[in-house]
Amino acid sequence: MGVPAVGPAAGELAIKRSLVRCMLATVLSFGVYSFWWFYQYRRRVSAELGKADDAGLHTAGLLVPFLNYYIIYLLWNDISDARVRVGLSDVPAVAYVIGSIFVAPIFYGIVNAELNEYWDRRTGGRAIEAPWTAGEKLATLLPPAAFVGFLLLLVVIAELAASS
Repeated sequence: MGVPAVGPAAGELAIKRSLVRCMLATVLSFGVYSFWWFYQYRRRVSAELGKADDAGLHTAGLLVPFLNYYIIYLLWNDISDARVRVGLSDVPAVAYVIGSIFVAPIFYGIVNAELNEYWDRRTGGRAIEAPWTAGEKLATLLPPAAFVGFLLLLVVIAELAASS
């Protein structure tokens, strides 16, 4: 079977990220990385399907309770549609409901694996491991750096208060 003609030329869209990389970055960044990840993949999947979804608005919507479940469902559904177009199985909506509500880290892993499998199929096995971008590094390292800076500021304030 040849490479399916779906969406634009895969090019820079067809990149993969390992689950270990995503999980470590999410934990290290206190969850901020997951917003960066969502934005990147919403943008890529929309481009692949030829949709004009606003990845920024979708990502901001993740902060709104209950709306966030719907927005994640939209990405889940688009990933499922893209997978079917290249001959892979769809991802049932019931898996989304169970995964997103009860076992979010496992859900995150499943979505990442489904996307990686899609890009491999879409490119005939030529999808590459994504290099660490400046934005990805910033999303991963800025939150812990800010946290350490905040703690240092508290220590300085406590020392000043104790010495006066």
